[in-house]
Amino acid sequence: MNIITLKVGTKYGPDYVNRLYNSIKRKSTVDFKLFCYTEDPTGLLPQIIIIPIENPTEFKLQWHKIKFHKSNFGNIPVGEKCLILDIDWIVTGDMDDILGYDLTTNTFGCFERWWSNLTHLCKINGGFQMFYMGDTNHLWTTFNEDPLMWQEYYISKGLASGPV
Repeated sequence: MNIITLKVGTKYGPDYVNRLYNSIKRKSTVDFKLFCYTEDPTGLLPQIIIIPIENPTEFKLQWHKIKFHKSNFGNIPVGEKCLILDIDWIVTGDMDDILGYDLTTNTFGCFERWWSNLTHLCKINGGFQMFYMGDTNHLWTTFNEDPLMWQEYYISKGLASGPV
């Protein structure tokens, strides 16, 4: 299992990524690798695989996560299972059923968002996404055709407040 998280900007320090890694390690027997996409790897545990953000201003904060869907992101081979987790998750219970979940290929797995009044438009919780590398490349391709439009879409429609 390849678990990918994003640390960009200054809101969250390395302790969040380290805590995520340690909580998964404590609560699972499933083999996993934790990848952190960041412009500043200072203070991250050596077990965490760093994927450098070459241009931190390319996208607004969490919009960097869309790159996780680009085929071979972080040199993760096409066909391997991936799980995107937000940096501020803390695992408190057994993760084996989730990490070992038998996701069908060409399927996008996620938790439903519960905190938004936009669930009628989008039910996806961006902080938990499961897929096989390569299966969701179309998400990256569509976004990358007009990243400025997508980063402003919900804000410009008055459906969300900014900045992101």
